[in-house]
Amino acid sequence: MMTPWYPIIGSRWHIATTSGPLPTGTAVTLLCGLKWTVEYGHRPLRTFQCWKCDYIYRRANGIPILGDHPGAPKKDEHHAF
Repeated sequence: MMTPWYPIIGSRWHIATTSGPLPTGTAVTLLCGLKWTVEYGHRPLRTFQCWKCDYIYRRANGIPILGDHPGAPKKDEHHAF
């Protein structure tokens, strides 16, 4: 079963789906398309959500999305999600 995982990169938290905890050094592609290598450490005091990850996660899981969601594609953007 795939479960959401919320890595923090810089001051922004993202969403990835994994089958469990990942060891340090594992390459991961987050829902927004960002590629990252897993590392564990301290968490910044202030974090912000990656709206693109949130939008993709909601859409994939049938969670309602408001019309003005900041992660929604703009009218002139074309996404494969």
